[in-house]
Amino acid sequence: MAKKKRKFKGNPKYVKKKGKRGYRYHLRSEARKPRSRTKNFNINHKKGGVKMARKVFFSFHYERDAWRVSQVRNCNVVSGYEKNPFYDKADWEKIKRRGYQAIKNWIEEQLSGTTVTVVLIGKETSTRPWVRYEIKRSVELGKGLIGIDISKIKDQYRETDDTGSNPLPTGYKRYLWNNDNGRENLGAWIEKAAQDAGK
Repeated sequence: MAKKKRKFKGNPKYVKKKGKRGYRYHLRSEARKPRSRTKNFNINHKKGGVKMARKVFFSFHYERDAWRVSQVRNCNVVSGYEKNPFYDKADWEKIKRRGYQAIKNWIEEQLSGTTVTVVLIGKETSTRPWVRYEIKRSVELGKGLIGIDISKIKDQYRETDDTGSNPLPTGYKRYLWNNDNGRENLGAWIEKAAQDAGK
């Protein structure tokens, strides 16, 4: 059976752009579905005798820490976990244009069904109002909550950053990605936070 060709020409969702190999059609940024900030972790978690995946929400300062966040996201910390991509800049700008309440609603949707919130802490993370809101809501909803300092992960220019203030309330654990070997231990940190929250 012949493969059905996708119709790009005349479709308002696509724009024609010139590349090295001629013209191609690309999906317009406003037509993209906003991406998720959650991941499902298949770690050793059982509920009613059935092994289940942890759904985790990641909170971070996009503009300054996107590269470092991607290093955490792309590392093979837990074998067999399913990745859901984080939003990109176009997605976030699209959400922000919808207004204050739309951002709150989006955060609520992202937090729904999660057991743990992981705050990836860079130099300015503690000053970001929406990060503070995500932390506040995570506490109110009884989520597990941890912070991970990512400031010493090298960026695309091979530079580290200054250590930022800890935005977490008193009593919540903060780890250092480099010194505490986050590549090996992230799964265990998430599980410990979930257990401490009774999840």
